[in-house]
Amino acid sequence: MSFFGVALVGYVIMPSHVHAILGFPDVAELSQVMQAFKSIAARKIKSLDLGDFRKHLTRNGRFQLWQRRFDDLVIASEKQFRIKLEYIHTNPVRGDLVDEPDDFEYSSARDWCGQGSGIISVDRDYDFIYQ
Repeated sequence: MSFFGVALVGYVIMPSHVHAILGFPDVAELSQVMQAFKSIAARKIKSLDLGDFRKHLTRNGRFQLWQRRFDDLVIASEKQFRIKLEYIHTNPVRGDLVDEPDDFEYSSARDWCGQGSGIISVDRDYDFIYQ
């Protein structure tokens, strides 16, 4: 999957947060890409019929899906990539949502363990350049 030329390599969508591993041709564009992603996602989600759940996404009388900040980490090795991918895939297990990572449908764990596909396509062939 490509969004502004950025590859989605791994993800998990938790009830209170999202983890994603993204492949960037130019990491200097990270802030710009995240701003665009948050804006597009917020508009799409805001347009849905959320019923009573909408109150959980309202702060100071305004719809607010995202925090103003995001945490970033530049992955510098294949070992680090594997550690981070395992960490995000085991997040639903640590959160007592499932027993096994590939049981969680809102994750790329199935893609990476060969058990099928998650709800969002990922680029397992993204060519990270480790320095």
